[in-house]
Amino acid sequence: MIVDKPSWISHHSSDDAAQSIYCIDVHVDSSRLATAGADGKVKIWNMQPIMNPPTAGETKDEEPKVLQTLCDHVGHVIVVRFSPNGIQIASGAVDKAVCVYHFCEGRGSQVFGSNDPPPVENWKLRHHLSGHQADVVDLAWSGVDKLLAIASVDNTISIWETVSWKRVATLTQHNGLVKGLAWDPIGRYLVSQSDDKYVIVWRTGDWQVAHRIGPDIFSNIINIGYSLRPSFSPDGACVTCARGFLDGVHVAPVLERQNKFARENSFVVRPDHRSSSLKSFLNPPPPFLTSLPEVYFTEVYSFV
Repeated sequence: MIVDKPSWISHHSSDDAAQSIYCIDVHVDSSRLATAGADGKVKIWNMQPIMNPPTAGETKDEEPKVLQTLCDHVGHVIVVRFSPNGIQIASGAVDKAVCVYHFCEGRGSQVFGSNDPPPVENWKLRHHLSGHQADVVDLAWSGVDKLLAIASVDNTISIWETVSWKRVATLTQHNGLVKGLAWDPIGRYLVSQSDDKYVIVWRTGDWQVAHRIGPDIFSNIINIGYSLRPSFSPDGACVTCARGFLDGVHVAPVLERQNKFARENSFVVRPDHRSSSLKSFLNPPPPFLTSLPEVYFTEVYSFV
């Protein structure tokens, strides 16, 4: 494994003080990286200088590093997500709103008075989604870009249709801050995880609760962060959740689809964390795998 931490990927305030980065997301073709920052901005970075940095003594035209800076939120931007088709970006912030940008030809316009580099790309704000009563902390595009799910610490989830950009459902069965979302790759379910110590599996056909898992498998530790994110396996056969706790050990519960995501039939991965995890996800299949077995994943990753 190669780990790189480019010093030039950063967010700063107007007085040049370093600001926190709350979320990163990589474009589907790995050409771009988006970051969401406490400076109220979304920045889109060029991956080329990361993947192919110049060698010592090499002379060539320097690749632009910042492709565009988006400044349409008021307050910390908590989450940013590229759409699966790569032509849209959605971002959510403490201003209770979601901004949806669309990729256009040409170069964007420089924001008046901005110290950011001139834009190389042209991501235009197309939709400003409102309606939540508190911070937006997670977003999830459905696999075919038809729906966008939004999680908020107002305890609700809103579902938006991405052609008309109308809200088609509001999900209100959680009794705590909703901090994570995951779409079923097959498209039948949406999974949400909340501070109320429950994971809910929603049917996308009627937006009713199909399964509710908890609270015994989840930790009593109060999660003060913005993240509590589950993840489906690439084949949709199982979902892994954050903040698991069983027999005094922090774990990553893995709920199997064939067992109706039942807690009683689940198994756990013990990642040896000393505190509750914030995100748990399953890695995608390797490129040489041409067919998926009934339940396929090689490793479960979780983070604290």
